[in-house]
Amino acid sequence: MFSSECSNSSQTTLLSNSPQHPSVRECLLWIRPYSSFIAFGQLGVDPEFGTSCLIRLQTHSHSRRSHCMEERKEPDLVVIHENLEKIRKQLESIGQPLQILDNMDFYRETKLIDFVSKVGRQFRMNSLLNKDHINKRLNSGDDGLSLTEFFYTILQSYDFAYLNEKYDCTLQIGGSDQWGNITNGCDFVKKEYKKQVYGITTPLLTDKNGQKFGKSEGNALFLDASSKHNMKQYLLNLADDSMRDFLLMLTFLKEEQIDSVMEQHKQSPEKRVAQKCLSDELLRMIYGEESSAEKNQILYGLRRDRLMNMSAQEFDRLAEEIDKDVVIRVAKQTQLMEVLLKLRSSKSEIRRLLQQGGILINDQKVEQLEQAQLLHDKYMLLRIGKRDVRLLIFM
Repeated sequence: MFSSECSNSSQTTLLSNSPQHPSVRECLLWIRPYSSFIAFGQLGVDPEFGTSCLIRLQTHSHSRRSHCMEERKEPDLVVIHENLEKIRKQLESIGQPLQILDNMDFYRETKLIDFVSKVGRQFRMNSLLNKDHINKRLNSGDDGLSLTEFFYTILQSYDFAYLNEKYDCTLQIGGSDQWGNITNGCDFVKKEYKKQVYGITTPLLTDKNGQKFGKSEGNALFLDASSKHNMKQYLLNLADDSMRDFLLMLTFLKEEQIDSVMEQHKQSPEKRVAQKCLSDELLRMIYGEESSAEKNQILYGLRRDRLMNMSAQEFDRLAEEIDKDVVIRVAKQTQLMEVLLKLRSSKSEIRRLLQQGGILINDQKVEQLEQAQLLHDKYMLLRIGKRDVRLLIFM
């Protein structure tokens, strides 16, 4: 997880426990069924926190207003329950098994007077009014802050306390706009049950203008199978400045892998290497598609003895199976230097790579491009460095 804030300094120790963070038996993530599919920002959560995350599906009607400046309109309860079932199925298809809870079950038998007496006495108005998100809403204009919105933080705190008592849930996770609500929950559990619990927030996903991706903002991207093409196009068009953070927050790639992707991206920004990597990783995670790297694995494994014995038909089949981005089709008379200049920035860089043995043609080092050999007078396997492998087809 790409962490923004932790509620306690000991969280550093807790997060470093390996491999499954044994200090955390269960963790809590909030998902509100205001749409029939979860948003891709909610993928930024580490799946190693416990073997069963508790996903709270909020169905009782109270509004959340923390980061946003307008009160959310409540959907119809029938729609909420329809959304809940769709989200439940989607969550079950992503990642490891999860316990999915509906907090309406917590409140169905709760009496208002008992709730106010037990929970309300643990909250102090001065402390609540000093919270940034409440202050912003109080000063946002004529409408101010409704009692419904104000009460939200108390209900969220009680949800966490209930799950701590019933399921030994010790960690709650949310976006950084939920920091005030999450710390309120930690304080409430400590006062009510004398237990140490934790909260972690992840940075909000923002667009190139710094605006949050969210349902209220109208720019959320939902993980709906029917919008797979839209999702891919959306990801491919993300701004370069955000790509490293998005790869850290939304994928399981190691940091050194991300650094490598960003270095390739920096060399040729117009190829959108980072955006394609993010798209590959998310599509595989959500829809089970093979990533480009998996499709191209056969290409990386080809050695000279195998290449020299491949038929033209086998090369054609290979071109169909691998990712189209690594197949370069050029006119017969095209010089190899012209192709290389599309992949690298200058002739001097290409000459340096040749001298260092960094360019392989058909899995063989060459010092002069004139040594390049076409297989079946048409095909060539070009390797630049360790990672960049292309199948050239001269038409």
